[in-house]
Amino acid sequence: MTNSPVSGGVGTQYVCVAGWVASNEFTQVSPTNVTLILTNDATLAWQWQTEYRLSTEAGPNGSVDKPDQWISAGSNTTVTATPSNYYHFGVWAGDIDGCTIAGNQITAYMDRPRAISASFVANTATNDTPHWWLARYGLPANDVGALYDEGDGMPAWQEYVADTDPTDKNSVLAVLGVTIEDGSVRLDWKGGQWATQYVERCFDLGYTSSVWRSVHTNADLPTPITNFLIDAGATNSVLFYRIKAER
Repeated sequence: MTNSPVSGGVGTQYVCVAGWVASNEFTQVSPTNVTLILTNDATLAWQWQTEYRLSTEAGPNGSVDKPDQWISAGSNTTVTATPSNYYHFGVWAGDIDGCTIAGNQITAYMDRPRAISASFVANTATNDTPHWWLARYGLPANDVGALYDEGDGMPAWQEYVADTDPTDKNSVLAVLGVTIEDGSVRLDWKGGQWATQYVERCFDLGYTSSVWRSVHTNADLPTPITNFLIDAGATNSVLFYRIKAER
């Protein structure tokens, strides 16, 4: 047999698994090869097995223990997902209907081609501070690390949001100065590079209905560590500014 496997369409193939000779002795050399001494009329038949493609994928920060492979139709195969340090298993996704799921293990019944993927989620401390980020800076990967303050007035969890260094008091989201230039206000500040930064302005803080209006956004990441804004629309004699960060 020279044409095994035979394509049956996307994700399906037919594989020759054995030969069989009626009315004559024969030797099975391999799934696609038989030998015999022909002594009389005989019938040679080939047996075929349907196989389906199992495609597996691991999202960032983890792995799965089964590579992409062809699997015999009607069989079961179990795939295990393993998270990286400071992460835990999330969910299985893809062609998972008809499969048996037990936590980070999925047993796929191969009644058709299947593509399945595993996702992983960061372990977090208080205020959604990732353990991996705390460990990067040598801080405990727990609530104690998330609440640590080097002395700049911002606990580590706020420094994560601002993308600043929680172990360096000079690395912090802060206003550096406010000056008047040709009738406009110049605002200088510093912060992280991978957090979106917003400059907002308000004319009066004396009322609960006071409105903060956005006058600038650093959304094109990474941002410079130091930034400035010329607020030409600042016409009030009294102005308040604040800087926000998010990731």
